[in-house]
Amino acid sequence: AYAILGSNMNGGKSHAGYTIVEVMIVLAVSSVMFLIAANFISGKQARTAFTSGTNTFNTRMQELITQVENGQFSDVSFSCSASGNAAKPIAIDSSVAGSQGSNSDCVFVGKFVHFGVDGDKTKYDVMLLAGLDGQLVGTAFKTVSPITKDVDNASTNQIDITKHLTIPQGLNVVKTSVGAANTPVYGLAFLQDPSGTSSNQVIIGYVGSLGANASEAATGNAFRGGGISTNDRAAICLSDGTRYGVIEIGDSSTSTASSMTTRLRITTKTDTACV
Repeated sequence: AYAILGSNMNGGKSHAGYTIVEVMIVLAVSSVMFLIAANFISGKQARTAFTSGTNTFNTRMQELITQVENGQFSDVSFSCSASGNAAKPIAIDSSVAGSQGSNSDCVFVGKFVHFGVDGDKTKYDVMLLAGLDGQLVGTAFKTVSPITKDVDNASTNQIDITKHLTIPQGLNVVKTSVGAANTPVYGLAFLQDPSGTSSNQVIIGYVGSLGANASEAATGNAFRGGGISTNDRAAICLSDGTRYGVIEIGDSSTSTASSMTTRLRITTKTDTACV
């Protein structure tokens, strides 16, 4: 027994624990594995958030188009009339009785989506559009105004029905554009077709005089002064800073549907719809 004990004490290897070097190696390997797992989970969560955000926003745009097709309007009481002012031809006044169905001059035109409100690319406003009956010339829409408190002539209790919304999952709107050349604009209107010549019930509009980083008030003034131009297609580029997706609206060589639809495609930051 003494010989065995002496052997262990004088050079035999004990298996009761680990050396400091062995512990450090285990900790280093564990740390690397943890970082790999954390990066994988983080990347997967980011991809999931991006997919969820783009799909949700695509659905929201399609719902807006459907609402315009169905003529969904507010039941807030207000009146529309010709103002006699060439720069602002339509007057909105919530102090004058004129509820939906009883105001012969005021007609529902559509909805306008204003992106990058006050320079915040995660924010957007949705405004109802009203026009003067009989004064929508073809698809020029010269007598149209958003129904907002900033264009309301009433001195008190002004209309405040603009929806102030946020892009899902914190995504940014990188660019909004119209036409095959992806010409930049800062908002899109979905309009009922007054001419009846379009194959769709809804056509796409925009306001060329609306600049970047505009406020809600500036948006209203741009409408009233400049009228609305139309196009057959539009695109909205969304990004989380790494991934990019484009919502295409309107004309498509692969779509012959009589109602306007939206399509989502994943792309890169070099896409002309995003640059």
